[in-house]
Amino acid sequence: MATCQQLQNDYDRDTNILDTANPQSSEYQEALNDLLTRVTPALVAQNCVPISLPSGTWQFDGNGFHGQLTLSLSGTFVVSVGLVVVVSGTANIDAGFSDLITNGTWDEDLQQLRFERQLIRPTQTFTQHYIGYLFANPFGTEPPTVAGTFTDPTQKRSFGWYMHQ
Repeated sequence: MATCQQLQNDYDRDTNILDTANPQSSEYQEALNDLLTRVTPALVAQNCVPISLPSGTWQFDGNGFHGQLTLSLSGTFVVSVGLVVVVSGTANIDAGFSDLITNGTWDEDLQQLRFERQLIRPTQTFTQHYIGYLFANPFGTEPPTVAGTFTDPTQKRSFGWYMHQ
């Protein structure tokens, strides 16, 4: 098993290749494959790169509707600015319904969470789109909190939401 320092060196080497090599070259493709399949998953799995968004159950309020979100952080991929973690889960907000959280991402550099909530109801099916940001907690005395906005296509406007652990 590679150490965190070895993985960081591999990450730096591969990202340098991605920054300088021709995207059509085999060198570029090999570096990208190494980042996606070996280096970034190992960096996160071995806690070499701390992820500030905790997984687990969150208390949720979206435009006055209360419930719980359960989030899982399941994989990583590389973007030009750093690591992005794949987020999935469930939302139990409307009584009697458990909605899927899909197409979720956590951008560690931006401290930004994006996801879609798939709502399947007896009379309609639709998707709400969420974006939020993790509050700074400089003194370490507050629970993790994320707040932002979501769009609801049935009402064609945006609303506020927040969640905390």
